Amino acid sequence: MLIVGEVIDNAGLDKLGPGGFQIGDRWRIHTGAGPPTTVVVEKLVLLLHGNGNQLVGAIGRIANLDTANRIAGLCATAYLAIPAAAVPGVSEIPIMPLDQPDQEVTKILFNRGRELVHDGNWMVDTRSDPDEAKRIRDMNHAFLVRREFQTSEIRTWRWIPRDGKSFLLVEAIWIDDYAKHPLFAVDAIILEGPKPKILSFSYKKAEWMRASEFQDFDWRLSANYPAFLNAWKIGANYFFLTYLSGYEGYSVDLEKMDFAKGLIPVLSFGN
Repeated sequence: MLIVGEVIDNAGLDKLGPGGFQIGDRWRIHTGAGPPTTVVVEKLVLLLHGNGNQLVGAIGRIANLDTANRIAGLCATAYLAIPAAAVPGVSEIPIMPLDQPDQEVTKILFNRGRELVHDGNWMVDTRSDPDEAKRIRDMNHAFLVRREFQTSEIRTWRWIPRDGKSFLLVEAIWIDDYAKHPLFAVDAIILEGPKPKILSFSYKKAEWMRASEFQDFDWRLSANYPAFLNAWKIGANYFFLTYLSGYEGYSVDLEKMDFAKGLIPVLSFGN
């Protein structure tokens, strides 16, 4: 099991300070599905982020073989790692994939996306090439005149951390089936209720769709890793582990939910 740790400077592993990884350390892994399990650190590694940062990582061995086999069978593959003793109050409820998306939620995300795009010139001012500008205008126009808010390219998870709140984690992409080009994409977190509320609305993929580097990118969900990897409630705070795949790499981010501002980055790792 790979554990990602703190950012360090260019001096390397010898500068890893107190609270970092040491051979033989015992860490607690919170999978989000059941109680924490113990991992023993056996090897240190240096990890490079695409933004230039360096992070320390460790290869750990799960102490109990039966537990290791149980974790290997989970849908999630990314977990929360905490050194030393288990932290009390970490939720043990996993995110659960839903077979059918909520149509009302899909509709409000679609409408929010069209409010954002607002006219054919969205993202055009960053392009000097006339052909590129026309391509972007065509994408914007096709999205704005689209009447069907539903899309087959959608993944939804529900997370209920036993405190009265219920979250929907939604990854949606709208594609022009006739022209065979993408129109818009969003990774969103919704607070369920009589009137669903958008807490987080990330449209980074929609911006990338309009960049020339991504013209041949396959945006279908089946071709890409899920945007939401796991979630935990620790005390009164909610944390979400997200994944974003770009043109030349990827980013895995641990983010904290601010109910007024959306997701706030806590730790990021990628390539």
